[in-house]
Amino acid sequence: MVDLFPYALELFNIQGAENVVQKNYDEAIDSYKQALKIKPNFSENYYNMGIVLHGKGDVGAALQSYKRALKINPAHAKSHINLGIIYKNRGEFSAAIVSYKKALKIRLDDASVLNSMAIALKNQGEL
Repeated sequence: MVDLFPYALELFNIQGAENVVQKNYDEAIDSYKQALKIKPNFSENYYNMGIVLHGKGDVGAALQSYKRALKINPAHAKSHINLGIIYKNRGEFSAAIVSYKKALKIRLDDASVLNSMAIALKNQGEL
């Protein structure tokens, strides 16, 4: 279908999501990259790529993808949350807490973010 509509951003996003479901991660990344060629400042595509890259174990590339999403849209709460997760998993608890606090400014009472931040605080010795 994307062959018929090579400038249809939505189709590349759908194709990317479909590839994720089928665990065709490289193809999903290619689809999201195609979408970014059409609309380079689409934060959701960088976020989606971050999820795929993180799932593949390419944490460094995922981190950069989330950061690019946030550069375009600083209010993208899910990117802040996923940055926090990466930082927490790396043992960078201060950075994780900063990311979670930014997410909470957008999603004021998100229990999962509060829980993740509590874990990061506990790991820093702040009970």
